[in-house]
Amino acid sequence: ALLISLDPSRSGADGEAAATIARLMGVPDANLQQPPAAQLDADGLRRALAGLDARLGADDRAFIHISGASGNPPCADAIPTAGGGALPLPEFAGFLKSLARKADKLVVVADAGDGRCPAPSISAGGAGNTLTLAGPRGTTQALRDCLDGRAPLAAGAGLATGEDWRHC
Repeated sequence: ALLISLDPSRSGADGEAAATIARLMGVPDANLQQPPAAQLDADGLRRALAGLDARLGADDRAFIHISGASGNPPCADAIPTAGGGALPLPEFAGFLKSLARKADKLVVVADAGDGRCPAPSISAGGAGNTLTLAGPRGTTQALRDCLDGRAPLAAGAGLATGEDWRHC
């Protein structure tokens, strides 16, 4: 799991909620990576994504969580990064395609939108094993609450199932 928080004031709460979602996917704590926001300029984000790709084994589950990137244009066609830079969405999608080829399941959550800058529209180019979700601030906590049973679930407890994701 790669937990990317570009806003230090949100990294604690968003990181905890994202880590819970990753655990519900079966990601062990030892495989949770959360680089400091100051290291996540465009090149740092590229290194973090390449590192996840290098660690990912065949049929592993991968989770990428991005939070706090809103209000840092350009946001519709790029992932805003620390220091005012950006990673173009086509380049980000290339990383996702590579991860999707290896992974059993790839989940990407962007909790980054606000009134000034909507969450980026993320796509892995039609990979059938990939779920991408983007929403306004608070999306991560709402998703965590649904998946871990704080909000009603259609399916049982334990690891989040496909039916849980559809319900949430």
